[in-house]
Order: sequence, then C-alpha cells, then structure tokens
Amino acid sequence: IKPFAEKHRDIIRVRYMSLSVACYYRLFIPQIFTAYRRMLYLDVDLVALTDVAKLFDTDLKGKSIGAVRDSGIVNWKSVAERAKLLKGAEWQKYFNSGVLLFDIQKTLKRDLIGKLLSYLSSCKNNTGIFFEDQDALNAVCGDDVQLIDERWNVLSYCSAKDMIPAKDILIMHYVGCKPWKENLKLDDLWWKYAEKTPYYRRLVLGKYLIHIPAKAIKDCYLYLLKAAMFIYLYLLKAAMFILNLTS
Repeated sequence: IKPFAEKHRDIIRVRYMSLSVACYYRLFIPQIFTAYRRMLYLDVDLVALTDVAKLFDTDLKGKSIGAVRDSGIVNWKSVAERAKLLKGAEWQKYFNSGVLLFDIQKTLKRDLIGKLLSYLSSCKNNTGIFFEDQDALNAVCGDDVQLIDERWNVLSYCSAKDMIPAKDILIMHYVGCKPWKENLKLDDLWWKYAEKTPYYRRLVLGKYLIHIPAKAIKDCYLYLLKAAMFIYLYLLKAAMFILNLTS
C-alpha cells in the first residue's frame, strides 16, 4: 500500500488527530485489489464475535461501500456542529471507517479514489478534515454508501442509550481509549481473546504499568538495583568467608 500512498504524500498526511498516516491507506484498497469482487476492511482495535463472512455477503443495493453509522459522533454535539460543514456529507448518515465493505468494481468505475484525493487536496488550511480519512469518505461518498446493521460495528464510546446489548454485538470496536490501556465497558470481550494469545501477561503488565507515575517506576527500579547489589555483596562476603574456612 505504501507505494500508492507515497505518490500522493503531499495530500495523504495527518492533519489533526493523533493518528498515523497509515489511517489513509484503506482508501487505496480498491486500487490494489482490482482482481477481487469485494474486500472487507477491519480496524485492528476490534473484536469479531461471529463469522465475518456474513458481513461480507451483505447486500449493498448497488452502492460502492457498506459501512455502519457512527452513532457516537452523530450524538456528540460539539463535533456534530463542525462535521455538518463537511461538503457532501449527510450528517445523520455519518459513518465510521473502521469497518468498510468495498464493492471493488463499483468504486473503480465511479473513480472513488480520484474523488477522495481531489477532496483532500481541496481542504486548504486543513478545513473540512478532523477525523482524517473518515471525514473524507463521508464527504465524498454521499449517497454511494449503504448503511449496514449497527451490530457489525458497535463503538465503545457510545452512550448507554445508544449501546447495543452485549449478547447482540457482532463486532466490538474500541474507538479512542483501548482496553489494554484503560478500563472500558465491555472490555471483557477483548480480554477474553487476548488471554488466548502468548502476549497476555505482557498486556496485563503493560496496562497497569502505564498508570504508574514515571517517578514511581524509577524509584522502584533504583530500590531493586540497590537490593540486588546488597544481595550480591552479601553472597560475595559469604563465599569469601567459606573459602577462608576451607583454606
């Protein structure tokens, strides 16, 4: 993907959010996988709780992309006011770009990538972009997006009234704060699968170390270093004492 993005490095750049430029790479999926009928893109900070083949077979009703409405942002007042300024975006249909189902041939035929690059290029002084690739997709795609069942992308930052019951969730998406860093609602879904990986202990340790002040970690390290030196010297003296007795 990088060679495709590199051609447009003046356009493909992070503007506001604390994200990597890699968030834009998903835009090039149709251009790379031209031999395929469809491609399903999933963010790395989510947990699929069922077979995603069912999502892959979703009827897009002739649209280029399938995505889930971002109820968290839609109901976030301060962001809602700003995002209404997105050219071409239907605010109440604003979708999250963490789960995207591409109809490859339709996106190519309708030059979706060209339109996205053109939109990003037109965003002078960074206006019209805040949620990076997600804003661009919403501004450009307009009516060419099929909104799919919200159970396929349940966002962790949704309010209680918008949250789907745990038993009905098909994909849990940890947007913003991550379960390996913070205590979140429904983070047990993530830890259930993390426990099955060889990285589980490291993840648990990392989660709690991240909340310990740096000074406390330094003090603890120095204390352990001093303790290790004390034990070493004690053992060294004991060994010398034993050697003196046997000589």
